Amino acid sequence: TGNIDGINTTYTLLHEPTQGSEHLYLNGVLIEEGTGTDYSISGSIIVFDNPLSEGMKLHCTYYYNIAVPVKIFVALITFFFLTQ
Repeated sequence: TGNIDGINTTYTLLHEPTQGSEHLYLNGVLIEEGTGTDYSISGSIIVFDNPLSEGMKLHCTYYYNIAVPVKIFVALITFFFLTQ
């Protein structure tokens, strides 16, 4: 989330990306992460060095972890083998 309005430099992702998995595209061009480049990221917060101008298109892809209860997984495996 975050407005592309020529003033805002901070954007928030819905989930925290797995470290190094994010790819940001500005107007269809892949941009670089890191201090002194285009943006930096900490957790789910992206901060641009310069505000994005109105009309620019920002697209982000990334992987994130989902906590899956182990007990459910084990129960499904057990059920599968008991029904065979």
